[in-house]
Amino acid sequence: MNKDNKQIKQKPDAWSDFDRMTGKLSVSWDEPKEEIWQRMAPQLARPASRPTRILWMRPAFRLAVAAMLVLLMATGTFIRFYRVSVETGVGQQQLVTLPDGSIIQLNAGSSLNYYPYWWAFSRELAFNGEGYFEVEKGRRFSVVSAKGTTTVLGTSFTVFARETAYRVACLTGKVKVADASGQHEVVLEPNQKVAWQEGGFLKTEAKPAEETAWTRNQFLFTGTPIQEVFDEIERQYGVQISHSLLADFEYAGNFSRELSVEEVLNYVCKPFNLKFEKLGSKQYRVIKNE
Repeated sequence: MNKDNKQIKQKPDAWSDFDRMTGKLSVSWDEPKEEIWQRMAPQLARPASRPTRILWMRPAFRLAVAAMLVLLMATGTFIRFYRVSVETGVGQQQLVTLPDGSIIQLNAGSSLNYYPYWWAFSRELAFNGEGYFEVEKGRRFSVVSAKGTTTVLGTSFTVFARETAYRVACLTGKVKVADASGQHEVVLEPNQKVAWQEGGFLKTEAKPAEETAWTRNQFLFTGTPIQEVFDEIERQYGVQISHSLLADFEYAGNFSRELSVEEVLNYVCKPFNLKFEKLGSKQYRVIKNE
């Protein structure tokens, strides 16, 4: 209380700060400071930034977005995993053209699988049987079979991958061949071939005309186990051949697909003093000639 017993009003803290900042200044005010403060205080009390608004999508719009995402995921899955399978039957050969223009000729009893819409990202196919490959230049091209993988960039080669047998012949370009475990690999140049043997690959000379004879319906064998020869006859003619005690026989010779199955069996059996008996319309048995 002052001498006039008048009550002094408490100024706001902000106004006190304002007084302290301006008290030592000689300022000419056009109007009372209290009125200036009353106009400024509401503006100073406002928040520095506007609150964030949360925009809610309408239910129909949310459903449309979700449907679009599902469609994109389904399309991506289709592109990645859609697979084409090709198989050849008895005595059948088939020419397959891949998305990049590469060509494969399949021999009888062969199969392959590949992903056409993913081909631009990965030129890889699964293969079993016998085939002749002409590969267009581009990124790495891989032929995966149970016994190993053949990898090239642009070349021509043959692959024989049946049961325990695995052979690759390089005709043009270069070919890298690796076993299924990846522990053994070999690089082939033109006119070289490898055959898998227990413990590693055996590299030998390849003669292109012989390696591709089957593509011209000519079947040529050089030191081939007789069981493998009979297996080929079964695939080409759709017959069954039974025999015994022939595990150590190896056959060298050739025949044309135009011959009858009995003419072919005669050619194969004669050098070993063997003969065959017909058990049914499509069944034969090979025995020793007494």
